[in-house]
Amino acid sequence: MDANEDGFASSGDTLLYVVDISNGSSAPITTITFEDTPDTETQLIAGTVRSDRGAVVIGNGPNDSYVIVNLGDLNQSQAGKILFQVQIRAGQSQTRLRNQAQVRYAVDGPTGQGQQFSDDPDTLERNDATITPLGDPTLQQQRTYLPLIAK
Repeated sequence: MDANEDGFASSGDTLLYVVDISNGSSAPITTITFEDTPDTETQLIAGTVRSDRGAVVIGNGPNDSYVIVNLGDLNQSQAGKILFQVQIRAGQSQTRLRNQAQVRYAVDGPTGQGQQFSDDPDTLERNDATITPLGDPTLQQQRTYLPLIAK
């Protein structure tokens, strides 16, 4: 939700994160846990964490600042979806927000656990954090690259 209706992410705006988790392997994936700590310039909105499978463990409490969802197991070709909202804090000083979740799951082997990082769907790079520019990016570039002229 664009609170000031300027068309750009900025203080007071609400962002919706949608995470799709799927099993593309030929074997079941078991004991899946999703974890996400949103950018410090945002606040997790209590009560907005939803999952179409498993259970929300942390994220819907009034003082929760991160999300944990136990998804359970995914058989071959099964998927799950997690949604949550954050609000951009007033007076934030960054020019962008960064968010990257991770999924942990049971595996055979010495560690007994595997993990996968989330991927920004807007880039070609794999397993990279989702970056959300704040404010008008044109103005940010002008501020960043404006030359100093001394008289």
